[in-house]
Amino acid sequence: MNEDSLENIFGLDGKKLSVVPFKSYLLNLMEMYPEDKKTLKCLPNYREYLDYASENGYGYAILDNGKPVLCFGVSPQWYGVAELWMIPDVNLLKQYRFKFHKGAITVSYTHLTLPTKRIV
Repeated sequence: MNEDSLENIFGLDGKKLSVVPFKSYLLNLMEMYPEDKKTLKCLPNYREYLDYASENGYGYAILDNGKPVLCFGVSPQWYGVAELWMIPDVNLLKQYRFKFHKGAITVSYTHLTLPTKRIV
């Protein structure tokens, strides 16, 4: 899975809306939901964990004119088990909600080569 294939899945133009590899500093540019803020505060190394998980799995951010709208990733844990995570921007996601929801489902179920089963 690469940026070009994700841009096709999400129907992005690669200019105004584009996909880049995830880096935790992008979270500083987002207005997050209270639950996401609480998670980042409660888990002291969560940003480093997300960077590590992205390097060892998949981690991407969707940008709207350079501002993160959505950060997400898939991190294999062991055979047949992976963690999927997603942190949206509370303000920017509203205009793209259905487009990104459909794309996320496609990425989760179709384009992962991991032999996993959904447990939640």
